[in-house]
Parts: sequence; C-alpha cells; structure tokens
Amino acid sequence: MQFGFSIRFLSMKPDDAVLNAIGTARGLASIELCPDLFDGDDGDSRKLAMKNMLKRSGIRTDTVHGRFGAAYDISSLDEAVHRTAIKEAESTIALAVEFGSSIIVYHSSFEPIADGERKGRIAQAKSSLAHLGGVCQKAGKRIAAEFLPRSGLGRNLEELMELVDNGRNKNLGICLDVNHVMTRHRELPDYVRRIGDRLLELHLSDYDGGEEKHWLPGKGVVDWKTLMSTLRQVGFNGPLTLECPLDGATLQEKIRSLETTIEHLSGL
Repeated sequence: MQFGFSIRFLSMKPDDAVLNAIGTARGLASIELCPDLFDGDDGDSRKLAMKNMLKRSGIRTDTVHGRFGAAYDISSLDEAVHRTAIKEAESTIALAVEFGSSIIVYHSSFEPIADGERKGRIAQAKSSLAHLGGVCQKAGKRIAAEFLPRSGLGRNLEELMELVDNGRNKNLGICLDVNHVMTRHRELPDYVRRIGDRLLELHLSDYDGGEEKHWLPGKGVVDWKTLMSTLRQVGFNGPLTLECPLDGATLQEKIRSLETTIEHLSGL
C-alpha cells in the first residue's frame, strides 16, 4: 500500500520547517501537490524548496490536484469561463510533468448544478475530459475525475463512469474520494470492485455518513478494515492519499498523527 498526504491540509505555503517535517514522516510514500501551493511572487523559490525536499527524502509526488471553483469549472456552459478552465487544467498537467507526477486529479464540475442544465453540463465535462485525456496521453500522464458530492457531476458511479467514457479512454480514470459518497459509505467496497482498473487514486478521510467532514480515518462511519481488505483483494497499487487535517497543536504532533494513521491503515 502506497500512502500519500495532501500537503495543502498541513500548509498552503509550506516553509522549510514544514518541508523538513514532511520529509521525515515514516510510512509516507507520496505527497499530493496543487497549483495553489506555488501562487505568488515567490512561487519559483517554493518549487525549488519542494524539489530539494523530495530529492533528500525520496518521497514522490504521484498526484497533482487541479484547482476547483466556479472560475475553474470544466463543465461551464459559459465559453469564456470554459476556455479559462481548460487553460488552467492544461497548466496543471504541465505542473505534473515538472514534478514527475503520473496522475492529475480533477473535479468535473463546481456546484450547485440545477437539474435543468445537468445534461448539457455532463456533455461539456465529457468533452473537456476527453480533450485533457489527449493532452495527458502526449505527456505520458493520466487524469482522474473525482467522485463528487451533492449536485456535482460524478455524484454517483454511473454518472462518473459516463464522464470518463466508461473506461474506453485509457488516459481517463477515477479518483474515489471516500468522504464524498454521502449516505452510501457501506457501498465503498462494491464501488472499488465496479470501478476496476479505472481506479487511479483514492482520497482517504472520514465523515458522519451524511455530509463531507474530512476527518482523520477512524473518527467516522467508514469501515476501513473492509475497504483496505477489498483494495488488497483487487490488487490496487495506486496512491492512497490522506486528505484531512492532522491532529496536534504543534508540527511535530501533526506529523506523528500522520504516521500513526498510516501505520493503522497499513495494519488493517
């Protein structure tokens, strides 16, 4: 099992202390990056610091999570917004190339989405993902559409499989965020089996079974033992990325929380 951590849940502008602490975390194989980490005039220097830490520690950056929000919605029917969103997504793919990441995680939409426009938004998102899949193919990367909650596109498995063309485009896959399945947490093992080899990554966090909370695993309703067993049964070897705040008041306590969580999930 290859465990990762979304570093934005520790710091959006990781300094040397944060990077050094992450670089020593036991059991951590990868960190998930996002473009926001490098916003601002000092973005290039923060990229260099990140690369230096990765080289020292041997930690990988298997995944890059694209920006999300109304301005970055690849399903938008507003052509000006859509053009901007596609350009930003292509920039995210370039960031993945720069850091040697193999998977780009993307939201197929922002929300809310009204029922009356859902069909058109799905068609726009499918077209966008097909285009981005082609860009990824040229770059030797893959894009994973994330399972989204509430009214987001890809809010159930059938819709999500439609968005990635039912698996026919080999550069398109799925990121299963276990915190986003709302009331269907008991179906997670079945989702893993049904997605099959289109499952590129999981985002791991816990919740109350009704609304996303992004709690540490073990604090909510997810049956982690069954989920981990199912992942082993199907031979999943992709990134398992923790996407949640860590316990503790100090940086050292937070890193220990990360290590303890990875140790616990590894032993299930």
